[in-house]
Amino acid sequence: MGTTELLSVPFSLYSRKAETADYNNLQNTPIFYKVAYTGDFYDLNNKPEGVIFGDMLYWDETKWVRIPPGQNGQQLTFCNGIPIWGVCPDTILIPIEELIEITEIENCLLSDDHTAEGILVAYPNGCIDHFFRLDPGLSGHHIGNNDQIVKRSSCDDGYSWTTPEKIFNSNWDDRNIRGGITNNGVVLIFFRQYDATKDSTINLNYILSSDYGLTWSEPFNIMGIGLCDFCTYSDYINHLKDNYYMLSQTLMGYSEIQFFTIDDTIIHWIGEKYIFDFRGLKNIDEPRFAHLGDGKIMGLFRDDLGSNYFQTTSSDYGKSWTIPVKTNLNNNIFSPNPEIFYDESTDILYVIGTDRGSPNISNALWVYANRPNEVFGNPNGYKLIKKLERPHPTNFRLYGYPATTRLSNGDYLIIFTESYKKENGKEQADFYQFRIKYK
Repeated sequence: MGTTELLSVPFSLYSRKAETADYNNLQNTPIFYKVAYTGDFYDLNNKPEGVIFGDMLYWDETKWVRIPPGQNGQQLTFCNGIPIWGVCPDTILIPIEELIEITEIENCLLSDDHTAEGILVAYPNGCIDHFFRLDPGLSGHHIGNNDQIVKRSSCDDGYSWTTPEKIFNSNWDDRNIRGGITNNGVVLIFFRQYDATKDSTINLNYILSSDYGLTWSEPFNIMGIGLCDFCTYSDYINHLKDNYYMLSQTLMGYSEIQFFTIDDTIIHWIGEKYIFDFRGLKNIDEPRFAHLGDGKIMGLFRDDLGSNYFQTTSSDYGKSWTIPVKTNLNNNIFSPNPEIFYDESTDILYVIGTDRGSPNISNALWVYANRPNEVFGNPNGYKLIKKLERPHPTNFRLYGYPATTRLSNGDYLIIFTESYKKENGKEQADFYQFRIKYK
């Protein structure tokens, strides 16, 4: 080999002479891994090795490290250049249960009237409106054509409330109060008009206010316009992006996801919909949804066959959904309408369940808190933070149906309905509340 050719081999410049003609006797030579004599990848030395389908590997400068497959929808994050499932460990400084405090239950509205369900709406000035169904006096009951939709207000984070005032009533039972507030401040109240004497639905409607609940539109009938005419009620709204919202409508075993935009005077229905049709298969009912951002949505359904909640998820702004599957919420006990909400500032997903297991005197409220990635593809990953005993335990069912709003200080106010049987045999319903506080 000539001098020029020898100098063109970089390592040879730094190698001492070999005592023999064998390359392996050279000093300071680079280390080469063996090639496959057969041309087969599997004959290579030091090749990366997976274990199961879906494995991923990364090089840590000394060896290949295996990352097992994640759950559907689980987030892969790079922490200091290293890929891991979930969020970086250094961003979770304290366990969730050490960050929050669940307060004790306190009285909220106890009267002779039957007061139940409803929604909480918070305004930019820090005040709150509570909208709900009120059936007046000792004759008030779970159903009845003498009720009205009312509101009461608080400007001290729910420590005191105004006297309820009527915002709408008709000749029917105006019930199943749902809705919410849009990003531009329009308050929407969805409700069902129901004939309690004939046990039949008359209409599905909504009313709106563009001045923070001071004045209200006439009711808009949404039956016969291409939505779900045979559904028993409409539900809560979820903001997805820009002027784009989601609403569910439900019948036992069946639910439709509707989409809309809105201005100050009316909803504009987009016409797209997603249908959950499990009639005769799964008795899904009374769903609640939480948008986690970037089109990822978590949903929970009541199970009217007498068990706990189903979970479904979407990763494309509600255009497609996973098949509802059972969760570990409420210890598999029959539970009505769940509450689910996401706090973006702390990256915590909350679920509040109320059960109606036997015996009713032991019914309770269940408060769960998780990082979204812990449960988005893992319906059995919910972590119970606190279980609260019902405030007025009797052999009559706990009503439940919690409503939630974020307060001006970042805490959450939760109002739910307790019930018992009156001496006249009718159902009595009252409001109680508690808070989720940040330490």
